[in-house]
Amino acid sequence: MRPTIPLALLLVCGTAQAETWVPIRLAYTLDSHDHKDSWQSINIESVRITGDVRRAWIKTTFAPQTKKGFPPRTRVWVDYVLTLTEFNCREQATRHMAITVYYIDGELTSASDRDPEWDPAPPGTMQSYTTAFVCSWKPK
Repeated sequence: MRPTIPLALLLVCGTAQAETWVPIRLAYTLDSHDHKDSWQSINIESVRITGDVRRAWIKTTFAPQTKKGFPPRTRVWVDYVLTLTEFNCREQATRHMAITVYYIDGELTSASDRDPEWDPAPPGTMQSYTTAFVCSWKPK
């Protein structure tokens, strides 16, 4: 008997979407509380706009063996982190809705929060540059 894939499953999964990652800024040029051996990119296909709030996937990539993991994996090097971030453009604040940490050993850890607190984006930080970039983004 030949296996079949139900039509409902195909409809739920949808088609593959292209990802276009655009570099935002190298963090080594920023203040001391930003990680100096990292850089950020934004998946421009993921930007969603609702009033003053924008949502996008942000990728933070670390230079090899410069960033240790998060509990409970504090002894493993981080390769990169993906965050689904919301940006309040009027208030210049951000919040992370979901985060996935990818480790150099191929493992990952994920977390999400349905209603996280907003954090202000202090001037001169990676957070403020990312907020400015996302808030100035003009969708096609």
